[in-house]
Parts: sequence; C-alpha cells; structure tokens
Amino acid sequence: SVLDRLREVEVVFLGQVSSPSADEALVPDATAALAASTSRAEKQAERLASAATLAAQLGKHDDAVQLLTEALANRGVPRELEARLLVLRGALHHFAGRVEAAELDWTTVWNCEDAPAEYRAKAMISRGSSWGQRGEAEKALVDFGAVVAMEDAPAEQRAQALFNRAVTWGQRGNEEQELADYDALLAMAEAPSEQRAQAMVNRGITWGR
Repeated sequence: SVLDRLREVEVVFLGQVSSPSADEALVPDATAALAASTSRAEKQAERLASAATLAAQLGKHDDAVQLLTEALANRGVPRELEARLLVLRGALHHFAGRVEAAELDWTTVWNCEDAPAEYRAKAMISRGSSWGQRGEAEKALVDFGAVVAMEDAPAEQRAQALFNRAVTWGQRGNEEQELADYDALLAMAEAPSEQRAQAMVNRGITWGR
C-alpha cells in the first residue's frame, strides 16, 4: 500500500525505530526510565510526522492524516509537538473537505492553555479562516480577535490575524473597523514586511472607494 511504501521511505531516510534494549528495560531510576520513554515517543512521533509531510507532498492526504493520528497516539509526546501535529492534521482534514474534523483539531489546540502560543494562534487563525469560507463572518471575527488579544502571540500570527480581520470587516462593509485593523498592523514595527505591504495596498484601495 502507499502507507507501507511511505514507511519504507521513512526508514531509508530517517532510520529504523529501535525497540527498547534489555538494559533500558532494567533501568532502576524511574525518572530516567520515564525520560527514556518520552524520548522514544518523541522520536517516533517526529518520524511519523516526517512521513506524513512526505505523504502530503505526494498528494496522499488520507495517508498523511493516518500517520499524524498514529504519531499523536504516542504517549509522552511533548506538548509543543502535539500542538504542531494537530494544527497540521487540521489543515489536511480541511483540504480533504472534512471541515468539522479540521475545526475540532484546531479547537483542541486552542483550548490547550499550555500549548505554545505560536500554535494556539495558528490554530485560531486557521479556524477563523474556515469560518469565513463557510460564510460565518461573526465567528471568524471572534477567532481573529482572540489572536489579536493574545499578549504572547508571535508578531507574525498577530499581524496575520489583524489582516484577516480587516478583510472580514471589509467584506461586511464596515470600513471604519477595516481601516483600524490595517492601521494597527502597520503600526507593528515587528510585523513581517510582506504583511505590512499588503495592508498598505488594501488600505489604499479602501480609501479609494
């Protein structure tokens, strides 16, 4: 199957996942044993995530989702990796038309308060964009606003949320709020230059209406 071939590629490029040795199984220190188990779980999840990325690049989105699901089933996967895998699986679900499954993954990340701010913000931006595509502008505005309000959100994600919210305001005919969000984005010195440039263009278009 495609999945089996992907696993073969995974082994060639990333190495065979090793099973615990007899010595590891007899580690007397519980803390060391837990650390070793967590490390193995993380490495296994990373290998599966790499295989999933390859599958997605090959257009095998269902196989990629299966690999990510298997990776997430590993006990001891660090929170940061878990959040990254959920955001990615949500995107693959959405691409395949499984919108509710996608939004469930993104919601899970958002509700996990100890997940890294970067992934919580990405999850909420993705969910907001999904709402917008479904014509649920009010829900999209709430999600984008949640990222804007995050004090620990990375500048790139906060700028993206401001931009998306501005576009949504514009689609609803609220030019005042639209311009306010573009202004806020342009006031962010740390915002990526491409986002600032696009905001400047859009603001000019809005002014010219």
